[in-house]
Order: sequence, then C-alpha cells, then structure tokens
Amino acid sequence: MADIGHYIFLHFFFNGQKQTQRAIKISVHSKAQEYFKMPSAEIAIKNKHCGKYIHPKHQHPSIPDGDPLLLWDGHHSNTYFVFEQVDGIWGYIRHTKSNKVWHPLGGPSMAGKNGTKLCLHSSRGRHALFTLDRESNQIKHIDGLFVHYFLGKTKNPPNGDSIVLHSGIHEGIKWTFAELEFVIKNNHCGKYIHPKHQHPSIPNDDPLLLWDGHHSNTRYAFEPVDGIWGYIRHTKSNKVWHPLGGATIASKNGTKLCLHSDRGRHALFTLDRDNNQIKHIDGLFVHYSLGKTKNPPNGDNLVLHQDQHEGTKWTIVMLT
Repeated sequence: MADIGHYIFLHFFFNGQKQTQRAIKISVHSKAQEYFKMPSAEIAIKNKHCGKYIHPKHQHPSIPDGDPLLLWDGHHSNTYFVFEQVDGIWGYIRHTKSNKVWHPLGGPSMAGKNGTKLCLHSSRGRHALFTLDRESNQIKHIDGLFVHYFLGKTKNPPNGDSIVLHSGIHEGIKWTFAELEFVIKNNHCGKYIHPKHQHPSIPNDDPLLLWDGHHSNTRYAFEPVDGIWGYIRHTKSNKVWHPLGGATIASKNGTKLCLHSDRGRHALFTLDRDNNQIKHIDGLFVHYSLGKTKNPPNGDNLVLHQDQHEGTKWTIVMLT
C-alpha cells in the first residue's frame, strides 16, 4: 500500500494477480479523527414496491439546506447520489450536484423519531450517517430507523410523497441502488467513445477512440472523489480514463487519453452535464483529435486541449 499525497492506493489481488487499484481519499473528521472516505459510483435509488425514485424537491443550483427528499417517477441528473463511507458500514448519502447530504429534518434531536422527514443539508455529522444494505435492500439510519416513503404500504403513492424514517419493516422499505452506467456521444459528429480493444483484452494505456455506435464494451460509470471531480471508469475492465503518459503531460494540448488501472489526481475529470463538456482537473477539455471535423473517421483519438468549440460538446446517455 503506497501513500501518495492525499490519496492511499490499495491494490487488490486474485489468484496472485493484481486486478485493480483503488484510490481512497483521507479526510479529517471534525473531532480531529481521521477516517477513510471511499466514494462509490453514482446511483439512482428506486423503491422496489412502487417503482418510484428518490428526488430532491428542487433542482440544482436552487437546492437550499432543508430541501425535502421526495418520491417521484423516473430519474435524471438531479436525482443521482453517491455513498461516502465514513465509519465502517456508515456514511453520507451525498447528492452529487449540490454536494448536500441526507439529513433528518430538524437535526439530531429528530433522528430517532418515527415519521421524521428526510432532507438535503450541507452540514455533516453523526446524525447524517446511513448505511446502504444491498443484501436486504434497506437504507438504515445510524440511530436504528429505516428509510420509508410516507405512504410506505401503498403500491401507488403520489409523486411528491415524503421520504421519512420509521421503525416499521415491510415491503415499502425495499430499495435498489442502481449504478448508473452511460455511454458518451459527441454532439457534433454523433460518434461514441470506445476503448480500442475489447474486454477482457484491454491493456493499460489502451487508447480511447471515437467510433460509430455503442455496445456493452463502451459503458462507463462516474466515481466522484472530490466534489465535482472523479474517475470515469470503464465498467467492464474497471480501468479509468487517463492522460497517456501520466501526470507530467496532463496539462499539454494534444495529450491522448487512454484507459489505465492506476488512480490518482491526474486521472480526475468532471462531467459538466450543464455545458455538455468533459474537463480534466488540470483545466483542459476532452476533444476528438479532428474536433472541428463533422465527419471524423472511426478510430480518431480522444485528446485533451484548451480550445472550446462544437467538437467539445458531449452527451452523457444514461442506460440504467
């Protein structure tokens, strides 16, 4: 295990072979205790009983502290969350657009009371800790209550039904946590981002290319690490987007992009869904090499460049 800057890199092995490398960011607790913060991929949270999803009441950027969590049809970029591990199984459920986390409305004094509504809030603390129990499909607050919708035994609740805490256990407290896979389409030319090779034969430094269409080998997931910045992970190989050549050339125009198993600051990107851009943490934008060409050939390389034009516009097409 190697400690590099603000990240610890964990290497996972299977049958003696290194499979993946995972970066974990270290944060400092308000009581000066250190804990590991391990973000998961973005998820949408769906109730198994009624089929509706958990939404904030308002749209980002107009989400105030205390914004209620509600049940609603469907999901979109304003309904995505990420689990940030804090202490064992407990962590924050963070809304990825606003960076606010799930809270019992009214704070710690209300956290153990049946019927307490849930909201988004910018403050962190013990009262904002939950666990996602993927085996039992339950969401549990650290004080012991479960996440329900208010009309939890109703098969067809109305849109806008409140999300609450309650001790009851029944079919209405079952949730699924769908990792949000997507494909990435260029708005200018209509082609998609592909790795050069097919899984399981994707080596480190495998180039990212532009190509017609999409299929199961062209799917990605976003793993938030630090605010808006995170890893764009190829879901089949678990390798992430990288500047080819590593950190030393990440800020140079024309640097090609590839897949690689290493994690680190130089592998951090943001998906700017509002402006349809993909930006590297060092400030360059994701282009295709012939970025102003309306009809680039299949196999054109993905590169980083400072320019912004029609060729730097991308659509994140959700598949989940």
